Amino acid sequence: MSFPAGFAIAPTVIAVNPPESVEIISQGDLYLSALKTLPRPPEPRKHRVLTVLTGCPLVDQCVYYVVNRTGIQIRGNANTWLSVASDYGYGVYEEPRVLGAVVIATANPYGHIAVVEEIGDGWIRISEQNFEFCGDITERIIDIDDEQIIAYIY
Repeated sequence: MSFPAGFAIAPTVIAVNPPESVEIISQGDLYLSALKTLPRPPEPRKHRVLTVLTGCPLVDQCVYYVVNRTGIQIRGNANTWLSVASDYGYGVYEEPRVLGAVVIATANPYGHIAVVEEIGDGWIRISEQNFEFCGDITERIIDIDDEQIIAYIY
């Protein structure tokens, strides 16, 4: 069997769509031999589950950051941590502790949680993820009696 110049039979035909991923679109069909000379596409991006509200990947959320930074093994949205802390063997306190979690009041319906990094005279330095922008890890200093602090978990 002969084919027009530039065509050949391939056992598998691939299409690059979007450029980061490769998908099989057919087997045994005709394809342009020029496809063989295309550079290899970059590795596919890891699939990330997105939250409905923000569209921010779960690995970029505050809870994921706090769990990985502190080792506190509580699951669920930040707004549930106070009610389930004892179920996971943790206490809820009014005083901060370095590398403890701090539950912070926010307009976000999922809540917000951060890590206590340092305790000073009347202030705490916290680190947090996804406070200002999706995935950004930031630090800030807040007064120890700031009304946005709900409680500490450790």
